[in-house]
Amino acid sequence: VMARPDPLELPHYDMVSSLFTLDTGTATARHAKGKAGTDSQVRDPIWIAEFLTNSMEKVARKSFSARLAKLRFPGQTFLAWDASQRHPLNYPDGVPQILASTWDGTATILSLATPGQINVGGIPPGFVLLEGDKVGIVEGGIYGLFQVDADCVANGSGNQAIKVLPLVDTRLFSSSGTAVLYRPKAKFSLDKSSVSEDGSYLDTPISFTGYQVLV
Repeated sequence: VMARPDPLELPHYDMVSSLFTLDTGTATARHAKGKAGTDSQVRDPIWIAEFLTNSMEKVARKSFSARLAKLRFPGQTFLAWDASQRHPLNYPDGVPQILASTWDGTATILSLATPGQINVGGIPPGFVLLEGDKVGIVEGGIYGLFQVDADCVANGSGNQAIKVLPLVDTRLFSSSGTAVLYRPKAKFSLDKSSVSEDGSYLDTPISFTGYQVLV
């Protein structure tokens, strides 16, 4: 059996915009007479990411297109972080400790015991995450991506309790994983029908969509 290929790294220096949308995996049954609908979980929550490169001249565009072409093969995936959130929201000019190379943006997972909460340690005291930031968990080649659901601050010991959506799937992740608090990546498969590229000699962008792959 052929081994699954390693995911490709998406070159973010060519990326000027991205939109990450969480598909909650629920279906709503509407009820008559004004009653609230019933939501049912029909699949795992996943992120859908829409990407747009900057306008590239022909050679650069063809090189980027060749990389996308690799993603059309079965089992091939790519890694990407949300280029619209280059830094945590509280640090628009960059996290001081990361800029000073005294912290790499990762953390130790202390506990996943509380549903929807990642308890981490080993981060700078006073580090702030705001609602809407993204954090990740990486374990055994699986990349989880979560959105911070409430503002939180690391205590003086460098521990932080982060409430997130969607809930962390403890079938996939444990305290053996690594928490990523800076530019967390997710693994995606390419929607082959979504690729839009202009074949002209003019400088033009490429757009495409990816669907998160968890396993």
